[in-house]
Amino acid sequence: MSTDSLVLVANRLPWLRGPDGGWRSSPGGLIGALHPIAHRRPTTWVGLSAAADGVTIHGDDSSGDGQQQDPWPCACGCVEVRVHSEAAESHYNGVCNAALWPTYHDAVIPSEYSGENWSSHEIVTRAFADAVASHAAPGAVVWIHDYQLQLLPKPLRQQRPDLAIGFFLHIPFPPPEIFMRLPWRQAIVDGLRHAHVIGFQTAQCLGNFRRVLSMTADADLPWSPELQPRLVVAPVSIDTARLAAAAGAQSTVFAAQQLRKQLGDPKVLLLGVDRLDYTKGLVQKVRAVQSLLADGSVDSSQVIFLQIASSTRVGNVMYRQEAERMSRAFGAAIGATSTAAHTPIRLITQAIESDSLTHYFAAADAILVTPLRDGMNLVAKEYVTVKSGLRNAGQLHAGALVLSEFAGAAYDLIDAYLVNPYSIDTLREGMMHAVHDPLIERQRRLDSLAATVANHTTFDWADGFLATLSKAAQRQVIELRPRARRVA
Repeated sequence: MSTDSLVLVANRLPWLRGPDGGWRSSPGGLIGALHPIAHRRPTTWVGLSAAADGVTIHGDDSSGDGQQQDPWPCACGCVEVRVHSEAAESHYNGVCNAALWPTYHDAVIPSEYSGENWSSHEIVTRAFADAVASHAAPGAVVWIHDYQLQLLPKPLRQQRPDLAIGFFLHIPFPPPEIFMRLPWRQAIVDGLRHAHVIGFQTAQCLGNFRRVLSMTADADLPWSPELQPRLVVAPVSIDTARLAAAAGAQSTVFAAQQLRKQLGDPKVLLLGVDRLDYTKGLVQKVRAVQSLLADGSVDSSQVIFLQIASSTRVGNVMYRQEAERMSRAFGAAIGATSTAAHTPIRLITQAIESDSLTHYFAAADAILVTPLRDGMNLVAKEYVTVKSGLRNAGQLHAGALVLSEFAGAAYDLIDAYLVNPYSIDTLREGMMHAVHDPLIERQRRLDSLAATVANHTTFDWADGFLATLSKAAQRQVIELRPRARRVA
C-alpha cells in the first residue's frame, strides 16, 4: 500500500462559491478537522456537486471547451463529483437529513424512509465510487468520512481492491434497537464492512456497531474472511497550535475587548455556538438561562447570554420547523427578561466566519455546549484552546465549559461542568457553577481541559487512524494471499 497518496472523501468539498463569486470555506467541524491534514501530504479531496453528470477536476483543462477551470484555493487537488440535481436533493435531504440523521441521533421526530430517495442515494454512492476509483493512485489510502457515504466502501472495494479503505463516522452510531428501524440496515452494514478500518468517536458507538454486526451476521450477511474490518475508537480533534497562536495575538485580544464593549461591557458573558438543529438543545438552553435570570440566581443586569445559531439545511421541513420553534422560544425569553435599559438574551442567526468565532470565544466567560446528542462537538475543544491561548499570552482570562454529557467530547473533557440537557434543573446548576465558582477552580478546570485537548490534536487523530489503516489493509492482503504450494 502506498502511504504517500491520500484520498479524502466527504459529502462536500472544502470550498464553496460565495454570492460574490469568490471562494469561501465550507462550514462544519468535519471540514475544519480535515483541512489541516490535507495540507501536510499529497492529498486529493473528493466531494459532491449537484450540477451535472460526470466528474471534473478543477484546476486543469477538464471542462471540455478548452478553457481552464477556476482553480480551487487550496493545496490539495479537488475532484468534484457531479450528479443530477434531483438525485443530489433526494440523497442529501431525502435520505441523509430526513432518515439517517434523526435515526442516528435518536431524535424524537418522525424519520422518513423513502424507497425512491434511497435509489437516489445509491446513484450518488456509485458516482462517488467511480470518481475515487478513477483518480486514486495504485495502492492509495482512501479515507471516507461520515454517514452520507456509508455505502461507499463496498462498490469502491469491488472496483479497486488495491486500495486501503478507511471509514470514519463523525456522528453517533445508535443502539441496535434504534438502528434496526432502518429498512436499509443490511445495505448499510454491508457497505461499511467492506472498509479495512471503521472509526468511531466513542467506545459506546463502537460497541453499538459491534452489536449490530453480530445481529446481522450469518442469516442476513454471511461471514467472509475478506470482510472483517478493524473497529477503532478515534475521537476527532482540532489544530490546537494554530488556534492557540491565533488566540494569543494582540488582534484577537483587541477584537474580544471590542465585542464586550459592543454588548455593554457585561460582568458575565455567556456564549452559545451551534448550528440551528433540533439535536442541539437550543430551546432547553434558552429556557434554562431564562429561569436563572427570572429568579435572581444571576443578576440579569450584569449578564449577557449570546447565542449564535446559524441556519442550516433550510431545504428540510424539520429544520424550518425547528427554526420557528427556536425563534418562538428566544422571543418569549427575550420578552420576559428584557427591560428598557437592558436585553440580557441575544440571538444571532447568520453564519460567523471561523476567525471571527475565535474573537467570540476569547470574549466569553463561559460557553454553553449542551446538545441533546452529538458525535463529538469541536466547539467545546476550540473554546478551551482559545481561552488557554489567551492565558499563555499573558491575558488573565478565565473560562468555563458547560458541556452536555451526551456529547462525545464529554468522554474526554471530564473537568467540564457536565450537565443533562434534558433537565432544566441540571442545566441551571451547571451554569450557576460556571458563573459563581471561585476563579481558582474555574482556572483549574480550564487548564485541565486545555491540556487534554492539546495532548490529542487533529494530527494525532489522523496519524493514528491512517497508521492503523495501512497496517490493517496490508495484513489483510498478506492473510488472503494464497499459500505457495511445494512442487513435488
